[in-house]
Amino acid sequence: MCRKWTKINFWRELNENYQTVGTGLMKTLKSIVSVITALLIGVIVAVVIKATLFQFAYVAGPSMQPNLEDRERVAMFNRAPIRHNSVIIFDAQGEDPNATSHIDYVKRVIGMP
Repeated sequence: MCRKWTKINFWRELNENYQTVGTGLMKTLKSIVSVITALLIGVIVAVVIKATLFQFAYVAGPSMQPNLEDRERVAMFNRAPIRHNSVIIFDAQGEDPNATSHIDYVKRVIGMP
């Protein structure tokens, strides 16, 4: 069967081909946007959890042995009550005269008021 090419048929055929290509392109863009959205939501949730629930620190030195080893990374739950023998993380600037910048100290609570 032979098609008669007229201006109308040419533009109709071109439009149908463009819509097919455009549909594939739109599907690809939608999938990329959905992946980026999922990643952003995951990063936001992780930042909120880290900022409100947990605090991470690096143990420097042998002062916490035998429970915590030198160069060990620890995570502390921020909402836990401080009791006798609790392990805490605090910013040493202002507390230790040798601490010139924001350094996190990992220490055990011995005495309570």
